Amino acid sequence: MELAGCNYVAKDQIWKDHCRNERESAKLWQKNWSFLAAETRADPETKVVSSLFRAPVTVNRTPKPVPKTTSGLIGWRSSEAACALEKYPEAPHGKGCIVKRLDWPLMGCI
Repeated sequence: MELAGCNYVAKDQIWKDHCRNERESAKLWQKNWSFLAAETRADPETKVVSSLFRAPVTVNRTPKPVPKTTSGLIGWRSSEAACALEKYPEAPHGKGCIVKRLDWPLMGCI
């Protein structure tokens, strides 16, 4: 039974791509990520010593005093870089179609 707009050959090509990538990743895993599977053993003395000391407390300088008038309240904190609403200059642009980047047939993604 064939469905309209379904290309079984293209879907099969994408599946073969996934399987090939998984096999290649499995071969490279031991070389790249085997350190994650190794058991790490910490010295018991290190745990005791690190639990005795606390991180130093830092106190930030106080902000400017609050303005006395309501018109002074408008925008008095937005002039500081830490209080700016815009954290990022502009939104990133897309890098193109993922189908073209992975070299998949277009009919397999419909």
